[in-house]
Amino acid sequence: MAKRTITAIEFFSLKKATLGERIRFFREETGKLSTKEDYSTRAISKRLGVTAQSITAIERGESKNPSFQLIYGLSRELHVPIEAFTDEFYQNDIRLFEIGIDDEDITCAGTKETEIDPALSANFHFGCYVYQAFQDGRMRFLYSKETKNAVDYKSFVESLARFIAEIEMHSYSGEILELDNILLPPIKHAASLFKASLEYTKDFPIFSKNSWNETLNDFLSAAAEQSYKGKES
Repeated sequence: MAKRTITAIEFFSLKKATLGERIRFFREETGKLSTKEDYSTRAISKRLGVTAQSITAIERGESKNPSFQLIYGLSRELHVPIEAFTDEFYQNDIRLFEIGIDDEDITCAGTKETEIDPALSANFHFGCYVYQAFQDGRMRFLYSKETKNAVDYKSFVESLARFIAEIEMHSYSGEILELDNILLPPIKHAASLFKASLEYTKDFPIFSKNSWNETLNDFLSAAAEQSYKGKES
C-alpha cells in the first residue's frame, strides 16, 4: 500500500464533516492507495469481527455513538490517527497528516504532521503592484507596496476580494444591473483562487522574494535604458 498526505482542502472538508463522512472518506481514500487489501465495508467488517451494517450505519449517520473499540479498530484498519475522527482535532491549527501505510510498516499510522503551505501555517505580509497598461501594448509600473502589519489567510482573501471587485467593475461594459447574473462574487472568486494555490502548488509556485526583486529591478533598468536611447534617437 502507498501512503499520502491529505491536502489543506481535504482538511477543511473534514473539519465540516460528520464522523460517518470522515470514516467514509478515509475508507475510500485508503482503498485507492491499496493494491492488496479490500476496503469495502464488508471486507473491513469481516476483519474487525463486526457486521457490515454496523459500519454502514455509522457512515450514514444512523449510529450516533459507536463504541470506542469499533472506532479504534477502524483507525488501525484505515491507517489513520484515531484523533482525526474527532471534531476537536480540526478546531485549532491546521494539521496535515498521512493516510495509508507503506507495505513494510507494521504499526498503525501516527499523527506525524507534514509541512503545510506557509499561507496557512503562519501570519504573513501581502503586497501588490499597480501598473498602467496602454493601448499600444506598453505598460508602466506606478506603485508597489508590502504591508507592515502581518495578516492571516482570512484577511488576505478579504483584501484580494476587494482588489478583484475593483478590477471587475472596470472590466465590464454591459448593463450594470446584470452584473450579479454574470460575475462570480469577488469574495468567492478570491477564495477559489486561494484554494487553488493550495491545491495546485505547481501553478502557484513559492519562490525567493530576493530573486523576484532582482529580476524586476533588472527588467526595469533595462526598460529605462531602452526608453532613454529611444528618446535620444
